[in-house]
Amino acid sequence: QKKNTLKIDCGGVNAIKFFANEEEYNKLCPAQGYIEIDLVGRCRTNEYMGRVSPQIELVDYEIVDSSKYIF
Repeated sequence: QKKNTLKIDCGGVNAIKFFANEEEYNKLCPAQGYIEIDLVGRCRTNEYMGRVSPQIELVDYEIVDSSKYIF
């Protein structure tokens, strides 16, 4: 993963956000807990080392729910 590329696993399909900054990373990848987002994206294919897989290029998103796990 490139330093400014954010990759989110969406049940076997990766959502990719190019040119993500540290603030976006912290909002979308909490240290603990979860977030739920509605996203708008473009369907793409990713080819890496001869392997082709589906991916979604993240265009816009809205955080609709989040929670921190308390143990």
